[in-house]
Amino acid sequence: MSQFAAIMSLVGMATSFMGKQQEGQAQATAYNMNASIARQQAQMAAEKGKLESYRQRKKNEAFSARQRALFSKANVQFVGSPLEVLASDAADMELDARILEYNSDIERSAFMSEAEYNEYLARESRRSSNISSWGSLLTSMGSYGLSGGFGSTSSSKIRASTSINSGGPSMIT
Repeated sequence: MSQFAAIMSLVGMATSFMGKQQEGQAQATAYNMNASIARQQAQMAAEKGKLESYRQRKKNEAFSARQRALFSKANVQFVGSPLEVLASDAADMELDARILEYNSDIERSAFMSEAEYNEYLARESRRSSNISSWGSLLTSMGSYGLSGGFGSTSSSKIRASTSINSGGPSMIT
């Protein structure tokens, strides 16, 4: 293999390794950004739920006040059936407010699950790109070595010679 070809092969290996690393990091960054957006949406869903239930309770209070005023204007006594109607309406209206809170909790939970999933994908993307880039680099290095890029072991010769100083065999290349 010529020296130029060897250098280009090594540069190609390094470039491929770095490219796979950067690709994994870019994917992880995108997943982390998606997780951040999902967390923001979860916070907004929670705030929206609080505001909607607060608004519903205010509407409920106004309705109850109107209802009591109309009953009073009609000289209805707040005992028996009229009192039961007021209590039933109050319970239904509170249920409406709690349903709004529950729905926002479900929405917030869905966004939090999405955020956690994107964080998982970010970790897996980094891990996968590390495995892929190292696997590619090692495979390329193996191919490079088989093609004689690291020097040929067949050109090395082992000769036994007697060394004057040590009296044993030595390796000469």
